[in-house]
Amino acid sequence: MPRKGLKSGSAASRWMLLIHQIPPKPAYLRVKIGRRLQRIGAVPIKNSVYALPRNDETQEDFQWVLREVMKGGGDASIVEARFIDGLSDEQVLALFQSAREADYRELANQARAVATSLPKRGPPPENLGPQGHRRGLSPSRVARRPCHQSGGVDRLRRPLRLLPAVPGQGALRGRVPQGELIVPLRTMPQPSSPRFDPHRDPGGTPVNPMTPIGGPTRPHFNLSEAIEFRQNAFVRKRLFEVDSLHFNVYCIVPGQENPLHRHPLSDEVLYFVSGSGECVVGDAVYPVKPGDLVLAAKDAPHAVRNTGSENLVCILAQSPLPCDHVVSAVTR
Repeated sequence: MPRKGLKSGSAASRWMLLIHQIPPKPAYLRVKIGRRLQRIGAVPIKNSVYALPRNDETQEDFQWVLREVMKGGGDASIVEARFIDGLSDEQVLALFQSAREADYRELANQARAVATSLPKRGPPPENLGPQGHRRGLSPSRVARRPCHQSGGVDRLRRPLRLLPAVPGQGALRGRVPQGELIVPLRTMPQPSSPRFDPHRDPGGTPVNPMTPIGGPTRPHFNLSEAIEFRQNAFVRKRLFEVDSLHFNVYCIVPGQENPLHRHPLSDEVLYFVSGSGECVVGDAVYPVKPGDLVLAAKDAPHAVRNTGSENLVCILAQSPLPCDHVVSAVTR
């Protein structure tokens, strides 16, 4: 399904181009604009020409960059374009994929760094200090600071702009490095029902008592509040074509499990960072290890069990949020 703002058909312009001229002084302006273009996911087609898939969001992104260029004394234009000769659409798509790989590897490394700050055995600490794992300190010796404010988790959840979906491509692209995509993915629906407490089913029964990193049992996506998590690993690999994602990092100690439950409104993706265990989706049971990625499709019963001797840490991504979220307990 085309994204909002896209027109179907071969005659439609698929791309937005930003063409800019930046004065040599001040020198920092070129660096500032380059970083801004990188953050919104634009790729350079040639010197001073950057491309994004054409939709309302990318037009707005380019307009903000254009204003910054003009404010700094430069000049810029935004145009709609089709590649007829020379560069092909496939080559431009390859530029987007290549640009995202480094970002994706960086975020995967950050996720593993968070995992290294956790104890190999026993319950996770209530608080973790910023970058405590880098100093080689045990969790009991690091600064007493809420986990959701710590450097490790904050690097994972920092809000970034959503990378645009590449028009004409499917929702799924690629695999997690050294991992395995073991359940096929599908596009997430948008919510329509009223808000529910994500920690209770619609009847009020508490569900999903996982142990989040850094504190007592909390619902999905509530390290401190629902955080829009854009341009993260899942988006960068084009696993989702949605406007917002929310995530949380959970730790399940040996012998515990996230009980069987379902999400009536949305799919959920689980990315396993450390430890080992089993992920149940419907009637299937998948062994999971670091790097594995699992999809629990909308309304599919699923659970996670720690069958190993070390803590099982996973990142959960889900949409729709922030307003609508329902978790229903499942009894077998």
